[in-house]
Amino acid sequence: MKKALTDRRGTADDVGLSRLSEYELRVGGEYLWKKYGDAREVAWLEDALSWLKVYEVDEEVVAAAADVQARRMQEGNLVPDMDLLVALSGKRGSDLITLDEDHSGMSEALRSKGVTVSFLGEPL
Repeated sequence: MKKALTDRRGTADDVGLSRLSEYELRVGGEYLWKKYGDAREVAWLEDALSWLKVYEVDEEVVAAAADVQARRMQEGNLVPDMDLLVALSGKRGSDLITLDEDHSGMSEALRSKGVTVSFLGEPL
């Protein structure tokens, strides 16, 4: 993931992450620091946050996520709320770079909101 972000740094209009992803990464980094005394993840995140744009979960993101989730509910195929909010944080025109299989599984719904998914893991 780190390589994918840095590779796009020079070619994309902006490269960012959701405020919710920042939280997830901070939790992981703090856990590694507290449990093992390993500060590498914390240091990498602090460096990355100096050049990454942080996408907020605002009213537009919440409305888009609610629309997608309501449609998924009608189909009986819910997706995790946190993953959906993260995916839509970059808004229309963004490319979501992810290792999360949940994002891969909702790529069609995200495309309906103008978000493409670049899944870096194994295909489902």
